[in-house]
Amino acid sequence: MRISPYIMFFAFSFSSLIAVCIESDSIPKKTTLGVSFAPHMSYRSLQVDTAVQFMDYYKTHRDNYESEKFGFQMAVDFRYQISKSITLKTGFSFEENGYRIRNGSWWDSTIIAQLGNADIKYQLRYIGVPVTLMLHKNFQDFRLFLQVGFSFDYLYQNRIKSDVDFYSFYPSLKDGVILTNREDESIAWNIPVWELKESRLNFSTSCSFGIEANISNRISLSIGPKMNYYWLSIFKDPILENNYNIGLNFGINYRF
Repeated sequence: MRISPYIMFFAFSFSSLIAVCIESDSIPKKTTLGVSFAPHMSYRSLQVDTAVQFMDYYKTHRDNYESEKFGFQMAVDFRYQISKSITLKTGFSFEENGYRIRNGSWWDSTIIAQLGNADIKYQLRYIGVPVTLMLHKNFQDFRLFLQVGFSFDYLYQNRIKSDVDFYSFYPSLKDGVILTNREDESIAWNIPVWELKESRLNFSTSCSFGIEANISNRISLSIGPKMNYYWLSIFKDPILENNYNIGLNFGINYRF
């Protein structure tokens, strides 16, 4: 039986939290271990080399037929409070980004005719190592915080999710290469084929703010909006495509 990677992620996260809590007496009181989950809306920015034939049409066409997609981020982080109002945080994260594709995006007309009204989602899944600076104002039972940081990310999965089998149309998708061959019958010409090779490594920055409330001497809950932006393009020239997302982060933290 195949175990879901999400179940494995949370099982590891909570087992780590329990294990460290048992040894909490040996760890300085300024340290905190946290687990968070952030649902978000994900999309992308798109820039093209207009010197390449038909690329301006390519951008306009995709902007007209693509929209935001629901995604999420799960993270485990380790904090160290270096002053009364400053905390440094690091750990690891799992994040799913992407966007939705309506009929007529970068599929040729013969495939569009066979798809009908298929629901298409383009998924990008990253594993990251974030480093975050947390500024906070402490009160008796809660704190207000602002976080800014960066992350080194690795794209370990890039796939298309739908109720139709895209891989039978484009077998090269399995190898991380997308071949686009879009056709517009109203203009009666074909756009040539480009190979879009993925860039697996990426670098992102994040910003968030919110409130963290104490529910016991050691346990606190946090909530607040957040935004991530990936600075390196998913693909190489002539198409520059950068992911970003905006969401709401929920966290549970244990202070030692």
